[in-house]
Amino acid sequence: MGCNVLLSNSNSYERDSRNPNPLIFEIERILQVGEFVIAKIRYVGCTNYEGRKVLVWKGVSKRIIEKRKSIDPHFTEAEPNMVARFAPTALGWKLAISLAQSYGANNESAVHRRKVKSR
Repeated sequence: MGCNVLLSNSNSYERDSRNPNPLIFEIERILQVGEFVIAKIRYVGCTNYEGRKVLVWKGVSKRIIEKRKSIDPHFTEAEPNMVARFAPTALGWKLAISLAQSYGANNESAVHRRKVKSR
C-alpha cells in the first residue's frame, strides 16, 4: 500500500495489482457536501477491495474532481486537498458524509473564535 512496485516479466514490467493505477479509474459515485467532495472510485485492475476507494477532498469542487485525468488515492504532495479515505462500503460512504457534514464550512473558524473568547 502506498508504493509502486514493478515486477519483472522478462522484457516488460507489470504493475503490482494491489496498488491502484492513478491513471486508470472510474468515478462510480460523487457528492459535494459544502466545501467537501466525496467520491467512490474504482481503480481498474486493482485487487484490494475490488479496486474501490472512498476519498474525501476539502476545498475543491465536484466538477474539478470529475475532470481529473489522474487521482492518486494515497496521501501525497500531489493530492494536497485529499483529507480522508474510507473503506469502500456503505458504512464508509456514510462516515465520509458524516465527516463533511459535522465539520461544516465554518466549523474551524467558529472553534478558533470560541477559544479566543474564552481566554
